[in-house]
Amino acid sequence: MFTQEQAVKEWQELLLTKCEVKFNCGGDSMGDTDFSFFSNGKLVTEVSQDLQDYIENKMYDNVTFYQNSDGHYQGESGTVGVELATDDEEPYFVFQKYAQAEYNESYRLVADVKLTAEQVEFVNKSISAIFGNNDEQTQIVWKVDVILTDDDEKMLEDLIQEVENVAEGEIPEVDCDNYEINDWFAFSTSNEDDEDSELTIVGDILKLNVRRSVTTYEDSNW
Repeated sequence: MFTQEQAVKEWQELLLTKCEVKFNCGGDSMGDTDFSFFSNGKLVTEVSQDLQDYIENKMYDNVTFYQNSDGHYQGESGTVGVELATDDEEPYFVFQKYAQAEYNESYRLVADVKLTAEQVEFVNKSISAIFGNNDEQTQIVWKVDVILTDDDEKMLEDLIQEVENVAEGEIPEVDCDNYEINDWFAFSTSNEDDEDSELTIVGDILKLNVRRSVTTYEDSNW
């Protein structure tokens, strides 16, 4: 078994000053870890596997990594810095984590889709709901059985395209300095608190409920 004494001895013989461990964890597991050893800023490659394994085991003993994702917290990524402290009678390794945590924020927005007079009449008469997301084809819930003419199909195609464009263009205001708007979005003319509710048209404006997903990044507290 590789001991603390052997680890310190090899570290000092190689004149190592620091080890950096890059990591990424989330989804209920630790991802790949990448170990780099340095001597005064220069990369050292002659490090034994025993020393690396020893540093890795001690890292998990001394550093907390929160891996479990819950839909809101997604994980964290960063580096762990490792140095050898010699300010005591017996040298010991010091571990310091520098990481960012990732969170998934879901925003509910209400957007306006402007309709033509023809679309207003058609929707009021024939459609009870429109819904979809960027991964699937937009769905129509009909009030009545409808036989579409060529003109109706073109009008409906234009309407669906406008609904999708409005949904995609709806961007939430995010109270965070470091964030990324995700590609995924969903939309529905129904009220999310009442999926059976019918769509709402005010004048020539169709009300559209949009959900956007945002990844925010903060200094990790784990």
